[in-house]
Amino acid sequence: MTQIKNAYCNIIFDLDGEGHRIDIPRRLIENMLSVEIGAAKPETLDRHIRIMVDLGYLKLAFSGYGPESMRYDLVAKKVKSIKANMEKVK
Repeated sequence: MTQIKNAYCNIIFDLDGEGHRIDIPRRLIENMLSVEIGAAKPETLDRHIRIMVDLGYLKLAFSGYGPESMRYDLVAKKVKSIKANMEKVK
């Protein structure tokens, strides 16, 4: 679980650092999950995105027809928590 949680934190930290805080396309999150944890199957990517939402890293901002239309926002409280933890490690 720790490796997965670290991967989620890295994704959130990178998104925030690149200025992607709101209206993040699902495809971008899927690509980052593929790089961080090697997930490739659509079911696996979907499960990890649902876990990230359930754990409070992301929230669904927009949903149209199908997963390609979904957009997510970062949860500010989680971003601040991740940044604080990163500072402690340094």
